[in-house]
Amino acid sequence: MNRVFGAVCLALSLVGCDRVTGGWKQKYMNELNYHQQTQQIKNAEIAARDLEAENQREFMAILADRIKELEKSNERLRAELHGQKSKGRGPVSPVTGRVTAVAGEIGVVVLDVGSDRGLLEGDRFEITRDGKRIVVVQLDRADRTWSAGKIVEGDGAPLKGDAATLLQK
Repeated sequence: MNRVFGAVCLALSLVGCDRVTGGWKQKYMNELNYHQQTQQIKNAEIAARDLEAENQREFMAILADRIKELEKSNERLRAELHGQKSKGRGPVSPVTGRVTAVAGEIGVVVLDVGSDRGLLEGDRFEITRDGKRIVVVQLDRADRTWSAGKIVEGDGAPLKGDAATLLQK
């Protein structure tokens, strides 16, 4: 009998405790609902970020394709322009210049003459010092006032200030 009385008292005290403390069950349920809502918001944010990342990946793929197309177009236009320059080019008057820089480790020579004097990529220059041939350079780049090319003949070492003379084709 004492046990039954103790259990009844405990049950009544818990029910009474709920009324006195302001509804611990309700507070627990409210906290549980709040946590669930917070979790749903976080999941929605993660889904939105995943979607944004996927959109960015697709955009980058589109840009990469566009870059490839533009590079092909540039290459085609460069070839076309080079062909037009080569076809429309008449006899070139003798062009002389000087070596302004040398990158011997990669075999590149820079000259102080450029496309203003009628030079094109592919032109060849003889580099001399004291009237003796050192090397032959083929131009890879002809800017307006300077040009640069690689050593294609000879095993000498050109120096800054050496003479450069255009070889006629």
